[in-house]
Amino acid sequence: LEKVDAVLASLKDTVRQPDIYQHAFKSSWYLHDASPDVLAGIERALDEAGLSVTMIYSSGRDLDVLPRSADKGQALAWLCNELGIGLDEVVVAGDTNNDRSMFDLPGARGIVVANALPELRDMARDNPLIYSAREQFALGVVEGLVHWSVFEDAQS
Repeated sequence: LEKVDAVLASLKDTVRQPDIYQHAFKSSWYLHDASPDVLAGIERALDEAGLSVTMIYSSGRDLDVLPRSADKGQALAWLCNELGIGLDEVVVAGDTNNDRSMFDLPGARGIVVANALPELRDMARDNPLIYSAREQFALGVVEGLVHWSVFEDAQS
């Protein structure tokens, strides 16, 4: 991550988040209201530095850089494989772009809670596998689980 930190520290408007948000496999930065062009430039800079990483920009301010093979979707796919669970048996929930990779899993059903940022709500529009909850936070997740009949399945 030292190379990632060096690249991001050299860029305009990036501010390293406090140590509490850092992890051995994640470098977290603040970058307010970045345009798609700015984000593409950062991706280019990371690629030119020879780094095999994935950028996740969410909430209009949070920039996380992870190894290319590390995101919530890949972690969930691995777990399902280990447990012998099909992705079509999974329900995921989220509110920001850092949850997006879970929604991209083929066959996985999703719940986008009412307090979700536009970046995720827009992705959910017209997708029959993603339920847009009217409730926020945990109540939105419960609403979505009811929609997907998870509680009924658990009682069977």
